[in-house]
Amino acid sequence: MKVEVLYIADCPNHKPAVERVRDALRDACMPEMVQEVEVSSQADAEAMRFLGSPTVQVNGLDVEPEARAVQHFGLGCRSYAEDGHRSGLPSKDLIRRALQEKPATPPAPDAALLRREQTVVPQKRTESGVLF
Repeated sequence: MKVEVLYIADCPNHKPAVERVRDALRDACMPEMVQEVEVSSQADAEAMRFLGSPTVQVNGLDVEPEARAVQHFGLGCRSYAEDGHRSGLPSKDLIRRALQEKPATPPAPDAALLRREQTVVPQKRTESGVLF
């Protein structure tokens, strides 16, 4: 299981988020291994699906299920919604539910499709004296 806390420099909620995640892991009798990842550019924010600081992800998924569909990434503060309230930290319960969530498995590829892909050999052709 991969547990990450993504954050921006000087975020006041970074360390409290890490401690809250460790508490949730300890309560679940899981190793308290948390990767802390500083996000410093817009490109990194987009690549990491960073919704703001701190963002807690379990196996690459945001701990807040409703936020997983959000496509606005950037460097800034983050708040979490739960039971009609917003907070700068995810609740321990939100983290616990994410830790218990079963990872999605990709559908198995169709065996016939794999066989077709394996047997296709590109034809070589020559254009202007260059073999393609």
